[in-house]
Amino acid sequence: YGLNVGGWSKGANSTITNQFGVYVNTLSAGETNYAIYAAGTTQSYFGGNVGIGTTTPQNPLNVIGRINATTGFIVNSSTGFTGTCASTTTLTVVGGIITACS
Repeated sequence: YGLNVGGWSKGANSTITNQFGVYVNTLSAGETNYAIYAAGTTQSYFGGNVGIGTTTPQNPLNVIGRINATTGFIVNSSTGFTGTCASTTTLTVVGGIITACS
């Protein structure tokens, strides 16, 4: 491992309110700042639910806010709509897959 962070232990009658394996404070010194950056085609693995814009994700991927998918969505190996939908359009959903917007 390049970096392996193990769990912390606590003493008797003590409490840990928030525990972070890795915490990156706000970065602002560079022209471009990344909290975590994985170069190349290296895969990333997250063992639990991942939240973007939320600290309490209820699903494997929970996004609060807009999603920009430039090549469409894939659900259960079925490709969904691959165009652009304006915020005032109507979505057509078939079997949980967005198939069109108008």
